[in-house]
Amino acid sequence: MALTQISTEGIKNGTITGSDLATNIDLVDSQRIRIGTGNDLELYHDGTNSYIQDAGTGDLLVNTSQMRIKNAANNETMAIFTENGK
Repeated sequence: MALTQISTEGIKNGTITGSDLATNIDLVDSQRIRIGTGNDLELYHDGTNSYIQDAGTGDLLVNTSQMRIKNAANNETMAIFTENGK
């Protein structure tokens, strides 16, 4: 289901309301999910590459005790970042 199929009953002042969204949000290539009053953070795919783009004034922070980056097939770990370098 595409985002355009959400009824106006679930949108108030440009905000999707409700406790959850019961389906995927599907966007075509180069359409962006923009976050922040000035659209400071964007998530998108241009048909070839995928992007997390931070154009805000502060840092892009990922808060976790461990982060694992895996390959596209999700069967090989490429990097592990662990709190306190364990």
